Amino acid sequence: MNSTDKSKRQSRQRSARPATVHQDAQLHRSIQRWLLGTFCILFLAAGILVPWLPYMNDGSSGFAAGTLLKVGVVLFIAWLAAPQLERLGWQRLRGTMLAGLVVVIALFAIRPRIGAIAGALFIGGSMFFGVVSWMRKFTKQRE
Repeated sequence: MNSTDKSKRQSRQRSARPATVHQDAQLHRSIQRWLLGTFCILFLAAGILVPWLPYMNDGSSGFAAGTLLKVGVVLFIAWLAAPQLERLGWQRLRGTMLAGLVVVIALFAIRPRIGAIAGALFIGGSMFFGVVSWMRKFTKQRE
């Protein structure tokens, strides 16, 4: 095998990968938006179909349907706002923070007092870590 065959093979291997980090980020954003839309549709459909389930009584089916519809609407709003949120740093939002927000909303829907406490802890923790992050940036710039 000569060097030209080897370089042709390497160039073909490189072309199979995404050319830039920008393309990777764009693919990630499109997959993230697709997942938001998919879960939105699933939650809305489940919220619409739950009242017709035969094994649930009226009170629990109404509660489950209402909760599923609310989560579906919130996901729909996030799906609609995703392009604008990307400009504000949506990609920096970690999945754990989004999961924590969903847990707080679910707790608030199930037990409002516990949800209020969890929400206060979530907001306080977010503010604390935001200040810590800001301080780290500030101290790094001065050095």
